[in-house]
Amino acid sequence: AFLIETILLEMRVDDTQMKRLPEYSDESIDCSTQTDTRKSSYMPRLAIFSVLLICSFFSVVQAPRAVAADSRITISEIVVSGNSRVSDSTIGAYLPLQIGDTISEDNLDTAIDSLFATKLFNDISIELDGTRIVISVIENPIINRVNIEGNDALDDERLLAELDIQPRRVYTQKVAVQATQQLLEIYRLAGRYSAEVTPKIVRLENNRVDLIFEVDEGPLIKISSISFIGNEKFSDFALRQVISSRKARWWAFLSSVDKYDEGRLDYDSMLLRQFYLNRGYAGVDIKRVQGGLLPDRSGFALTFEIEEGPRYKVGDFSFSSQITDVNISELRDEVPLEKDGWYNALALEQGLLNITNALGNIGYAFVNVRPEVKPDELLGIVDIEIAIGEGRKNYIERVEVVNNSRTKDSVIRRELEIVEGDPYNQLKLDKSLRNIKNLGFFKDVDIRTVRGSGEDQTVAKINVEEQSTGDFSVGIGYSSIEKSSVSFGINERNFLGTGRGLKLGAS
Repeated sequence: AFLIETILLEMRVDDTQMKRLPEYSDESIDCSTQTDTRKSSYMPRLAIFSVLLICSFFSVVQAPRAVAADSRITISEIVVSGNSRVSDSTIGAYLPLQIGDTISEDNLDTAIDSLFATKLFNDISIELDGTRIVISVIENPIINRVNIEGNDALDDERLLAELDIQPRRVYTQKVAVQATQQLLEIYRLAGRYSAEVTPKIVRLENNRVDLIFEVDEGPLIKISSISFIGNEKFSDFALRQVISSRKARWWAFLSSVDKYDEGRLDYDSMLLRQFYLNRGYAGVDIKRVQGGLLPDRSGFALTFEIEEGPRYKVGDFSFSSQITDVNISELRDEVPLEKDGWYNALALEQGLLNITNALGNIGYAFVNVRPEVKPDELLGIVDIEIAIGEGRKNYIERVEVVNNSRTKDSVIRRELEIVEGDPYNQLKLDKSLRNIKNLGFFKDVDIRTVRGSGEDQTVAKINVEEQSTGDFSVGIGYSSIEKSSVSFGINERNFLGTGRGLKLGAS
């Protein structure tokens, strides 16, 4: 095919050169002679071309039969060599080939990919020996132990727990790279952004390695400056008191709020926005929050870009409710916002919570209460519309007590103001919560309501966290009359989880 293509290329070149000869010229050129000469040169080439074309025709006809006959074999035996830790049966389980299969070379490539995917081998080769498949492998080493050197600020236990690389795990380069990135991230979270980690391996006998991470922790880099852009109504000093991040101070060496943390920046942005919203700036926008390492790597500079916008007062206050038997005027009193007063997002949020509780007190649970704030920049007011979604009377389907490992259910249930079958009432649930806390048996108590088997059914889940309810006392005394005395005392306020008290004393 190459020779045929070459001859055709030369013929095209000669033909092109003939077409470029001038039709007439001042110089004496015998165009007819040159043309005859070129035509005569084609004859042997055409003869060669014809012979090659015939040969190529027969080769094209005969080749597929030879390839088809030789390219596929039936496996008679699979031989594995080079493995010491991984058994032949394990390799055979991962191998997508079995004795008796008829395969081609493509199947061998697939087999190599399957074995490499196990991450057990460093190198794999597969060869055909007649109808036998010979697999040669070089196994990846096993991690003997993991050690961290050069660390001082962070101890080994914490770092190794984060890495979670157990001995007897197969070692690959990917394991070392991922562990290095994890260590660097841990040091960045600890404020050491110039830390360097170098992984090294020490090869041992029996194809084992020790994985060692050499750490240069570098200095602790803290926040050196906090600045604000666009703030006109409040000073930088006032805004610095709002956010949680602080500049490094020599006397606050035990504090962690002066460490740079990208996650804390998002929290600071939320605090600034809430600060402005609670003071009437309904259109405030924290446009940009940026923290950058200073060129000399001595600290971080934080910058907050703020667009304050105008300050708004409360305009019209309206309600829309899909529940018909709700007194809108009573719900308006639940929102601590006055018309022509400064807009306050925190007060609006409290009002929504009050409305939800008020609806719960008359039996409506899981009602969606959604506010819509419409600022008018020209008038400097915001109109507030509170939309109350659909709701229906709910009833307590059941009460579940969770995590009371010592205290019996009956002790908790006797403090409830509401039982199964009662109409849902938020006030009674709140009072039940206070009663359970007042027992003094639990560190924490929480009541959560979820939908029951029907839309009008509610399940109240009481989650408690037990705490110690007993104490032990010892006393030693001496007097000139009675001489020495010893006393012992035991007090249990929740004996055997029954809620009863027990006191024992001896002197």
